[in-house]
Amino acid sequence: DLFGRGSLFQLLCSARTRKRMMPVHATIKANSVEEFSSFINHPGEEFVYVLEGQLTFQIEGQAPRVTEPGDNVYFDSGLGHAYLSTGDTAAKLIVVCWHPLPSDATESDRHPTRTVM
Repeated sequence: DLFGRGSLFQLLCSARTRKRMMPVHATIKANSVEEFSSFINHPGEEFVYVLEGQLTFQIEGQAPRVTEPGDNVYFDSGLGHAYLSTGDTAAKLIVVCWHPLPSDATESDRHPTRTVM
């Protein structure tokens, strides 16, 4: 399962088209990284705000970070990441994903084999 068993994601402001930010209300039920088929990654940046429960945020290859209601995380979503609910109840979050457009790519993004200094 890409997002862990039983997790729910509700798109917010879904009527707007051609948006670069995607706000989501998420309910996380996964308790272990083993519940994921792989870490999630996608171009852009991501902001997470914990509304309820305890969320353990995991970036692939890094130590987990435990967060509580009111805590937030901002990161490069190109890094493999996973959300885990590690409290007594499901973790509820507001997640905002920002997706770059091709025009946002830097010169080094357009030519990844070329070194720009």
